[in-house]
Amino acid sequence: QRVGRPRRAEPVEDRRDRRCAETIEMTPASGCLVIMCGVPCSGKSTAAAELASALREKGIRVTVVDEPSLHLHRNAGYANGHVEKNTRGLLKATVDRSLHRDGPVVIVDACNGIKGYRYELWCIARQVGARSCVVHCDAPEDDARAWNEARRGSGGSSDDRAAASDPASAAEWGGWDAKIFDDLAFRFERPDGKNRWDAPLFTLRPPLRGFAEDASHSPGGAEGCRGVPGYRDATRAETMELCVAHVAGASDDRSSGSNAAVGHGRSLEPNAATQPSTLLSDARLRAEIDAGAQDVVDALVNAGGGAQGGETRRFGDGCPDLRLRGCVLNLQTLRRLKRTFLKLAANGMARTSAGGDVRTNVKRMFIEYVQQHVDSKNSGGVE
Repeated sequence: QRVGRPRRAEPVEDRRDRRCAETIEMTPASGCLVIMCGVPCSGKSTAAAELASALREKGIRVTVVDEPSLHLHRNAGYANGHVEKNTRGLLKATVDRSLHRDGPVVIVDACNGIKGYRYELWCIARQVGARSCVVHCDAPEDDARAWNEARRGSGGSSDDRAAASDPASAAEWGGWDAKIFDDLAFRFERPDGKNRWDAPLFTLRPPLRGFAEDASHSPGGAEGCRGVPGYRDATRAETMELCVAHVAGASDDRSSGSNAAVGHGRSLEPNAATQPSTLLSDARLRAEIDAGAQDVVDALVNAGGGAQGGETRRFGDGCPDLRLRGCVLNLQTLRRLKRTFLKLAANGMARTSAGGDVRTNVKRMFIEYVQQHVDSKNSGGVE
């Protein structure tokens, strides 16, 4: 029985280099998009500030994109459909400029209640090859409305001019107008972790309800006010820890359920359909084939078409030499050969390479085709 040759062992250095290359390729991107969502006055800004503080403690650059940082008044920016469209467009444009694969973590601190808008933000992350996650502040609408009314009763400015000029004073603004609050809460679409643009989904929900004298001291009622219901979220610390680990690129397998981030730590890959294509169109391909064959025809006509017997034509650029062996190729013969070659080449060549490569390949193929014609003439055969 024939025994196969033993496989040569791979050198240790090569194995080490290959493992290093694989490790580099599998390293997730440092850039990450964090999309905060929830009904108005549900604790998004406080959760975003907590997340940003935890990431900065780890030495990670963080950029928070919200209305006050762009000098936008919240109530004025969502007063009607036209200005709301402009507000969302400005937020999205800022995210597009700030987010990079190796850039900072971008936290979008806005309502983001429309799933189509969250999908557009997710597409930005996919386009640059960054990671993405959604943080849902799942506070009941009635209690969020109570927090908003208490804030409005505290005497703050309803157009958050102080917050627009000084983001550090964003907590002092006077709350949403009742009409705008009801409109945004009515149109809010809850995120679903089954959707790829909402995954991984980290939900900060308040399962344990209590009444705190000062809601600012309660773990989950960071946007609460004195004398209104506050919440103590028993899982908030764990959920925030998992979110920080995912955003930092160090998520583990301890999470489960709707908060699971397993399998979503890798970077998003741009869709091939949205990338610029280097393939030639059918019309461009036919033009390149015709131009390549015409280059050969022009070279032969300028050189005399082989009137001097025994000559060898050289075309360079990696093309083979044409050995005429006394065969004379006039312009009429070359045109006939070109027409026949174009019929064959147009059906056989695929749109698989750039224009320069197609033209070089066509020249080489046409020279070989002409060489077959010359050899057939010299041997006395029929073409």
